[in-house]
Amino acid sequence: MQKSDHHQWPSNLRFGSKKGWCLHVMTADAWNISYKAAVEGIVLLKNDGTLPLAKSVRSVALIGPWMMGGGQVDSSSLKSNKNTIITGKRAPAGRLVVTQYPAEYATQFPATDMNLRPLGNNPGQTYMWYTGTPVYEFGHGLFYTTFSASLTGTGKNKTSFNIQDLLTQPHPGFANVEQMPFLNFTVKIANTGKVASDYTAMLFANTTAGPAPYPNKWLVGFDRLSRLGPHSSKTMTIPVTIDSVARTDEAGNRVLYPGKYELALNNERSVVLRFGLTGREAVIFRWPVEEQQISSA
Repeated sequence: MQKSDHHQWPSNLRFGSKKGWCLHVMTADAWNISYKAAVEGIVLLKNDGTLPLAKSVRSVALIGPWMMGGGQVDSSSLKSNKNTIITGKRAPAGRLVVTQYPAEYATQFPATDMNLRPLGNNPGQTYMWYTGTPVYEFGHGLFYTTFSASLTGTGKNKTSFNIQDLLTQPHPGFANVEQMPFLNFTVKIANTGKVASDYTAMLFANTTAGPAPYPNKWLVGFDRLSRLGPHSSKTMTIPVTIDSVARTDEAGNRVLYPGKYELALNNERSVVLRFGLTGREAVIFRWPVEEQQISSA
């Protein structure tokens, strides 16, 4: 049985091109190697950028290095390194730091459109503003085990803060008051599986405070726990600074807006902490318009 893509659909492929939109991936060596790999049910992807695949691809094991990291995986390292993630000797714990868009994203709006916010045919760019469904979203991660997360300590602390009080407090050790943490997001992470693994966390904020449109969410902190054994737990604390919950207005100023906010752990939102900012909105950083000789509107 002909199992490889090259032998199943030879009319759709040619050397130097794959189905017209992905160039320079077909060589004679690649033909032979990929055919043998497909027969075995394993495909090693080496690519210098993101490579969206159909979610229907489930019949083969796909191994791919981090984007722009083609040198991270090669045949010699796979053969010689017995402690690799691929062999199961080490557990993966990384998270994706880009948004992998579907293929049609490239044709939805002109490449010269630099708007991050959704506008017209532009569905928005980056995880903060994209309104479509990504192939894999920013912060996506895979593990060889399972984890549970629960809020500790933080939920019992103050969850309402006055903006003026925050900005007028002493700030020893910090050049600017907005660099100070105003709350700690503390969670207990338990390894509920059978494999020892690191655990990585991304903490996102979201709000409807301030003017529309509102970003989906934005990253305010991250952390990593090392070698969390099966059925063991550790506590993780991510400090949340004042400036990390500010939004940027149309003039480029960073502004604290009164209103309700959420802090959510990872894309799964496995732990959510809600807090409020009260008082008057305040600019904590003003864009230097005069230095750029930009006339006021």
